[in-house]
Amino acid sequence: VDDTKSSNNIRVNELKQEIVDELRNELATKADIADLKATMAEMKATMAEMKVNFATKAEIAESKTDIIKWLSAFQITVVSVAVAIIKLF
Repeated sequence: VDDTKSSNNIRVNELKQEIVDELRNELATKADIADLKATMAEMKATMAEMKVNFATKAEIAESKTDIIKWLSAFQITVVSVAVAIIKLF
């Protein structure tokens, strides 16, 4: 009987720890979500500021072109790395 009681107590303690761990993970997730929301709000504010700062449509078009060029270069880099990795195997 003592072995069963001891075994049950151990299992209860393990379950308690699992619950505590899950709660900690959930709290961390909520903190991460709050941080993400703050970052997104900051991004929106920055974008709004950028729109104000771009005086003309020509400047906006130029910026879009620069962004497209950067994304194209990034895509080429990613493809090059992927090809290099594939060649390794």
